[in-house]
This record gives sequence, structure tokens and C-alpha cells, in this order.
Amino acid sequence: MAQEQKSFIARLFSYRESAILLALILLMTAVTIFAPNFINGSNLYLVSKQISFVAIVAFGELFVILTGSIDLSVGSNMELSGVIRNGLVLMRVSAYWQTAVTGVIIVLAAVLDRIKNK
Repeated sequence: MAQEQKSFIARLFSYRESAILLALILLMTAVTIFAPNFINGSNLYLVSKQISFVAIVAFGELFVILTGSIDLSVGSNMELSGVIRNGLVLMRVSAYWQTAVTGVIIVLAAVLDRIKNK
């Protein structure tokens, strides 16, 4: 007797990770009900533009983890950069100097960590 073919939906929800997809769909549905302008072209464009940096970092981190070189410090470096940049924005520092100062501080932190853990 031939084994019955499962439908696409049944196969999709047979995976453990499908709960994340279901939660995302439920969250988007709830937000759309309470804020009808959520699902329109310009808002989806802005959301995708705002998450692009995180997506690029996550994609790079995926390859680092897949090759066996576990390095989860990228997230903490990204957060430290954000905190530094926000502080510099509040101090009304130009974008050029924000980038320069943030880079120098991150490199100094990495060097000091390397020296400390030698």
C-alpha cells in the first residue's frame, strides 16, 4: 500500500521551527488589524530598509557558524557601536566623526580584550 502524500501545510508544520513562522504570521495579522497602514508598500519598504544592516550581519554570522568558527561577538560589537553612535548623535557630532570615533573605540576594545585574554 502506497504511503499517502502529506500536503504542503502538513509538511511545513511538521518541523519544529514552524512555530516561529506561525508566531510571525499571527503577530503581523494582529498588527495589521490594529494598524491598517502596516501592510502597505511604503511601510514594508521602510521596514526592510531598517533591518537590512542586521540581515547582512546575520547572513555573515551564518557562514561563520556553518564553517565551525563560532564567533558570537558580532552582535555585541554591533550593539556597542549603536550605543556609541547614539551618544555621539546626542552630542551633535558630525557623521564623519561618529564613524571615525566608533571605529577607533571598537578596535581599542578588541585589542584590549585580546591583550587581557592572552
